[in-house]
Amino acid sequence: AKHACIITDPGVYEAGLTDPVKQQLSKAGLAVDVFSEAEPEPTFTRLNAMAEKLSKEGYDLLVGVGGGSCMDLTKGLSAILTHGGKGEDYSGVNKVPGSVIPIFALPTTSGTGSEATRVGVFRDPEKGQKLATISPYLLPRLALVDPVLTYGCPPHVTAASGIDALVHAIEAYPCTRANNFSDALAFEAMRLIAGSLRTAVKNGSDKQARGDMAEGALMAGIAFGNSGLGAVHAFAHVLGGCFQVPHGVANGLFLPYVIEYNLSANVVKYA
Repeated sequence: AKHACIITDPGVYEAGLTDPVKQQLSKAGLAVDVFSEAEPEPTFTRLNAMAEKLSKEGYDLLVGVGGGSCMDLTKGLSAILTHGGKGEDYSGVNKVPGSVIPIFALPTTSGTGSEATRVGVFRDPEKGQKLATISPYLLPRLALVDPVLTYGCPPHVTAASGIDALVHAIEAYPCTRANNFSDALAFEAMRLIAGSLRTAVKNGSDKQARGDMAEGALMAGIAFGNSGLGAVHAFAHVLGGCFQVPHGVANGLFLPYVIEYNLSANVVKYA
């Protein structure tokens, strides 16, 4: 690679979290730009506008530094900048026709697991929907999961993103496509997140809690990437698409009711 672009949001940029990333890439001989216009719960409108701004720069590496929204936008940009068109063209399963600009992912929250999945999620405000773009070509080439990047994450974001990670593990475990590999990761993710989330919210500088949350979120992301998710996420996407409820909050609202409804279908795992 010769020309990299770091994709981030204003908060992460102002916190200086992109500075060491840019320094290391520059030391490796790359020209590096920083684009800090990512938004929470990203829309196709923002994705397409960002792609238009970046389309003439000739980037051959995209680095997402931020929460799931930044990493999802990085995935969407990689598809558009490689193959053209609009973000909506790639919505759905296997709509990306081939390899894309390589993606590096550095999460600053412990939540979506997007650094280890082939999924990007975007809102369509006009339709009131959240739609997933799913393709193996969107899997980041490199995921650098450093808990230090999460130390400054505010308590309410830590809580919401942490619930998202926990729900990933809980839904992956009894999913109909679950397997021994995904089960092992999901179960350990549940143990790590359940044992550390409260501490991480109350004391964001607790190294053990932040480390366990980072590992748990990563494991949960790999788990659901191999097993799938369930009704909690389906309902949460509707709530987020219609009313812009943060994804982790929506997951937390629906989780107990979905578990109660699904309990009889897999008593052994839900127990």
